Amino acid sequence: MEIFLKCFIPLFVAIDAPGNLPVFLGLTQQMTKTQRRRVIWQASATALFVAVGFLFAGKIILNFLHVTPADFKIAGGAVLFILAVRWVLPHTRPETTNLNIGPVPLGIPIFVGPAALTTLLMQVDVYAPYWVLASLVTNIAIIWVTCRFSDGIANWLGVSGMQAFAKVINLLLAALGVMMIRRGLEDILAR
Repeated sequence: MEIFLKCFIPLFVAIDAPGNLPVFLGLTQQMTKTQRRRVIWQASATALFVAVGFLFAGKIILNFLHVTPADFKIAGGAVLFILAVRWVLPHTRPETTNLNIGPVPLGIPIFVGPAALTTLLMQVDVYAPYWVLASLVTNIAIIWVTCRFSDGIANWLGVSGMQAFAKVINLLLAALGVMMIRRGLEDILAR
């Protein structure tokens, strides 16, 4: 159990399921409950699939492509920033009810982003892969449960509250994208 917790806690911090709830609510504010549930499954499955693949093949792929974790942060930040800007500006905002936001940006890079993937790579060097995998699956399950029972919060905020909330979240997403780019650049400059 101690080894599981040593794997689980850093990954829990990197994935930040409770912190991702406002992002999920903001991005799905125009969706029906059925659409929101479909997005939860898509995002969770994408996050799990990518993370498991990265857990077992991440170092090989990154080394083969000569991609560093810093490069990964910059790329993830750029994608997040571009998507957030599209959602903030009225004339470029796609309808989220028609947009498949489960895989990107929710599954990747919000639920499982560069921080979580880098954490997985570091943990698999220290702990047995089955412990890291168990902690990953548990964290993805926590994300699923947190988002699945978010309808109560959405009902409490109401339509106007969700729209205002979505604007703030989209600005925060843009800021997160910039932060990821900045951290990637800092990592590159620190070499």
